[in-house]
Parts: sequence; structure tokens; C-alpha cells
Amino acid sequence: MALLALLPLGTKITEHNGKKWEKTGNDLDFVFSKDGIDWGCEIKNTLGYIDKDELDIKIKMCHFFNVKPLFIMRYAPKTYNHLVYINGGFTLLFKTQIYELGQIEPVNRIKEITGLPVISTKSIPDGIWYHRQI
Repeated sequence: MALLALLPLGTKITEHNGKKWEKTGNDLDFVFSKDGIDWGCEIKNTLGYIDKDELDIKIKMCHFFNVKPLFIMRYAPKTYNHLVYINGGFTLLFKTQIYELGQIEPVNRIKEITGLPVISTKSIPDGIWYHRQI
């Protein structure tokens, strides 16, 4: 799935397809459309995992809006990936936390001190993806 081929339909989604999510204060980061299929997208560029309760809510939101779940995350437990998969979704995991280009010096210190996989870049380089599960 090429992310560039996705047509963005909105950001910070609390309403879609004539339905409004009011059960929690959550939103979906994006809704994209590709080949007539709408995808509810959540992006987590954090060193820690997405909170399990948040993952569950986002999947429920996708069902409510009748969109397929799409989670783009920096690592996740296999059980989370499986949960997204059995709910008709797709996970794309990457191994490196990404910071904006202006953060080169702090990012280099983080890498030097912790050894964590972090970069400061203006574009996503080839080879950064860790795992794709369809």
C-alpha cells in the first residue's frame, strides 16, 4: 500500500459518513480513501506502545464510521497487530522514531546517550519500515 496513493478526507476525525463519535473524547488522526475504501488512520511516532485502551477505542471508532483501521506505529506488540488484523485492518510498523529536521542536535544526543533508533529528517528514508501486516 503506497501511502501517497491515499486521498486524505480529513484530520482529527470525530465525524464521518454522517455519524458523530460522542462516546469518548477521542478522534482519529486521519481518514483516507483508496480505491473506494475509507481507512481510519492513527499514527504513533512514540518510543512507547500505543495504550491498549486507546487502541481498542480507535478500532471501535473505525467500526462505528465503517472504515478500515490503519495503524502506523513505531513498534507494537504482536497481540496489538493481530487485534487490528482480525478487525479488518492493517498495521505498518517502523523501527526508528522520527523527529523534524530542526532537531538534529538533540536527536544525535538521544542516539548517543540511549542508543535508541531515532533520526531527524525531512522525509522518510527507505528501509525504515520494520513490519507490515495485512
